[in-house]
Formats: sequence, C-alpha cells, structure tokens
Amino acid sequence: MTEYNFAFPSGIPHYWMYETSGKLKVAIHAYLNHMGSKSAFPMSDDHIALIREYFRQWIFAPAYMSAEGFEAEKAALRESVGAIATVRDIDRWLDRANQIGIDPL
Repeated sequence: MTEYNFAFPSGIPHYWMYETSGKLKVAIHAYLNHMGSKSAFPMSDDHIALIREYFRQWIFAPAYMSAEGFEAEKAALRESVGAIATVRDIDRWLDRANQIGIDPL
C-alpha cells in the first residue's frame, strides 16, 4: 500500500478511496462485496494484508493517539491489528473500532 501523510489538520488519515496505487480500493471493494454469500470480488491474502495495513494507519493516526477516551479499547485495537489474517478478523476488528467511533470505511 502506498504510504501517505496525515494531511488533515485533525490528524485523521485519508480514507481508502484516496490511496493512489488503486490496490487498496480493489481490496476494500472485495471486502465490501464479500459480505454477500458469493462475491464477484473474492478476498485474497493480499487484500487482507492491505486492509490490515490500512487499519494500522488508522489506529496509529495522530488523531487517535492523542485523543482522550476509550484508552483500553484503542490499545486493544492497536495490539490486535497485526493479527488480522481472515475476513472474520477484519469484521471483528472493524466492529470494535466502530463501537468507539473509529470508522475507516
């Protein structure tokens, strides 16, 4: 995945649709379409790896590193992001992030 700067003054990273290689967009579309039973965009290990790194950029973004509140939950997300290896792992990580107002999608 192409690295990018946290350009927003708030320290929130850009969303996936602004990543310049186009690879992350394909991975996110595969994930979103995978939520149906039979997807035209099957998830690959590369897709999962790209999404894992994208989530890592989000949870380690300056906005979430410095913001107060939900410290234990953010720490758990930071600790668990590297273990994302399946679609179900993505689902669980994203559910926990959404519960505290972090929505990278």
